[in-house]
Amino acid sequence: MPFQHSAAVSGDPLPHPPPPPKPETQLLSLLLKIAIMILLTTLFFVFLGLATALLLIHLCVASALHRRRRFHSRRSQYSDSSSGFSHRDLKKLLQFRFSNWVNPHSQIDCSICLDGFRKGQWCRRLGGCGHVYHRKCIDSWLVRVSACPLCRRCVRLDMEEHEIDCVSSRNFELFYAL
Repeated sequence: MPFQHSAAVSGDPLPHPPPPPKPETQLLSLLLKIAIMILLTTLFFVFLGLATALLLIHLCVASALHRRRRFHSRRSQYSDSSSGFSHRDLKKLLQFRFSNWVNPHSQIDCSICLDGFRKGQWCRRLGGCGHVYHRKCIDSWLVRVSACPLCRRCVRLDMEEHEIDCVSSRNFELFYAL
């Protein structure tokens, strides 16, 4: 006769619970759970490390791109000024003959050629920043770059009347180039 389950034979509606596992299988089950937890924890920290490394790489690349964009935007900002003025535009700039400059706090040398200003030399005062240069020095500069060589401000061709008065009050003889 084939083996029949005891519940079917005895007529009990509920099957009997299986016998408790042997102590060896409990130990193996515990070791397996510990190994799985260690593996999952290790995988978590490996992925966390990879994510951190990728984030740092992204930040470095983004920072480099940002600096590069800022550099190029500054360059393009000055590239507008790097077109320079025409000779006709240069004639619109204020020019004057240098006379006794007695203000000790004022600029006494041309920042382009580093030579001092002498009485009777033709000079230009740039609109926008007020820096003064020898006419020959600044004209050769402004043909290439329409910004002040000292402060990099864009040079304005139009000077206001009060700016001219301010310059003439410093003991300059002012003339407009025609």
